Amino acid sequence: MAKTLTLVKLLIQNKMLGRGTADRSKHLDSRALVLFRQARCRKCRVDPQTMTEVLATEVRGVVVETLAEQQRLWREDVDAVVLKAVANTLASFGLEEDDRSESRADLLYLRRWRRSIEQAQSYAFKAVITVIVTGAVGAVWLGIKAVTLGK
Repeated sequence: MAKTLTLVKLLIQNKMLGRGTADRSKHLDSRALVLFRQARCRKCRVDPQTMTEVLATEVRGVVVETLAEQQRLWREDVDAVVLKAVANTLASFGLEEDDRSESRADLLYLRRWRRSIEQAQSYAFKAVITVIVTGAVGAVWLGIKAVTLGK
């Protein structure tokens, strides 16, 4: 075990100093790296489990921040696309953004016109019903008068 730690220390020192040790790194296995990390943690007087939990907490924080930023950017992109689509649709109908007050006045005029037409239709329907009822009552009256005068 001491031999493995020494080999790992030499490997790291050589890498830091820029010396090539590619042939030595082939002989290292993952157990040597784990042992080295555990030895380093003991040297720093930090519990490896605590260190793992701290790293996991930091990673979670970074992931949460990144996802929040991505969602904010996604919403901004969606808002921009929707706004552009609505503007293009209204422009295709001839409603420009600069003519909002005129477009509003036109729509209010159309609403008043529609209401007046509906009111006229209502009055016309009532007039037609009145004429039909008056004609029927007049026909009945004439029929009764003809029957009583015919005696």
